[in-house]
Amino acid sequence: MAVGKNKRLTKGGKKGSKKKASDPFLKKEWYDIKAPSVFSQRQCGKTLVSRTQGTKIASEQLKGRVLELNLADLNNDEDQASKKIKLCIEEVQGRNCLTDFHGMTLTRDKLYSLVRKWHTMIEAHVDVKTTDGYVVRLFVIAFTKRRQDQVKTNCYAQSAQIRKIRKKMTEIMTKEAGTVQLRELVKKRSRSPSGSGKKGSKKKASDPFLKKEWYDIKAPSVFSQRQCGKTLVSRTQGTKIASEQLKGRVLELNLADLNQDEDQASKKIKLCIEEVQGRNCLTDFHGMTLTRDKLYSLVRKWHTMIEAHVDVKTTDGYVVRLFVIAFTKRRQDQVKTNCYAQSAQIRKIRKKMTEIMTKEAGTVQLRELVKKLIPESIGKEIEKQTQGIFPLKDVLIRKVKIIKKPKFDITKL
Repeated sequence: MAVGKNKRLTKGGKKGSKKKASDPFLKKEWYDIKAPSVFSQRQCGKTLVSRTQGTKIASEQLKGRVLELNLADLNNDEDQASKKIKLCIEEVQGRNCLTDFHGMTLTRDKLYSLVRKWHTMIEAHVDVKTTDGYVVRLFVIAFTKRRQDQVKTNCYAQSAQIRKIRKKMTEIMTKEAGTVQLRELVKKRSRSPSGSGKKGSKKKASDPFLKKEWYDIKAPSVFSQRQCGKTLVSRTQGTKIASEQLKGRVLELNLADLNQDEDQASKKIKLCIEEVQGRNCLTDFHGMTLTRDKLYSLVRKWHTMIEAHVDVKTTDGYVVRLFVIAFTKRRQDQVKTNCYAQSAQIRKIRKKMTEIMTKEAGTVQLRELVKKLIPESIGKEIEKQTQGIFPLKDVLIRKVKIIKKPKFDITKL
């Protein structure tokens, strides 16, 4: 039979016969991984390798292979789950792969959980040679910490401080790693943070309020309500004395609560703790401000707002900074829409304001000044004396700050 050139017939076989696909795992075999003796769990897993075929020897393929394991599995401790250990196969004995320490890293979720805003992250690294000849590169990470009772939001470190910390880090790492063998260095790095190797051994979260106690706040005698609240402080522990932590603490209260008068709710009083007697905190006047809603309610369009401030020393040695605010007033039967004051008039009014504040505050003690601030007698005096320049309304002492205090005298509280 003649065979045409277009007939596609395979030589010696049937049409379309293909080579069968074999399972690749039939040509592979499992080897046990033995961790270094520094870890509690020696038998830590298995690895796969192609069988010896010709010049391709299985044991030679395994040597130098790097394996990554979790430290929690190597030490049977869940507290160490944030660290990953790298092991390198150095020798193959039968079906056992003997490994050596090859590296360590923190897990990504652990690293991400450490980063916080308002803190400075400081990093450093150094190459160190151990006593048994290994050259190790150590990377360290640290974060700045808020001080106890810190009021400031952030805790950023300055560039000079960062350089000093980084230098100290490299010194400590060189000292710790350069004086021991690799085996001892791994022990230091893989030590349990809780100190015990038991599974799930964690420090119990205690209620922070169990370590604190309440103190009563006593307002100065110038206010009608002496017992005005309570404050919280950590109990005395060692050198941290509770009364010393309280001294200098500034408290903010509403004048309506201090004088039991709702008409005075637009003023906030600051009190500073000067002395602690038993469970009572004796306070002194530290400042006064108008509430924000009161200030916003005063501002009007078509009026001029005039402000002034002055530093005055009272007769008992306090240096007080007074801020005053006033607004121009429409005259009776005025047709004009606005009531703007001219620049010359504003300068005259401001000069008059500072003169009256200096006179009113500089001739009395702080105690008497506080009594004048409550009924706004200074504001009324300014309004009265500036009528000839330009009529004013809503003349108020906006803010009072204590700049300097004399030596503390408990009898004045």
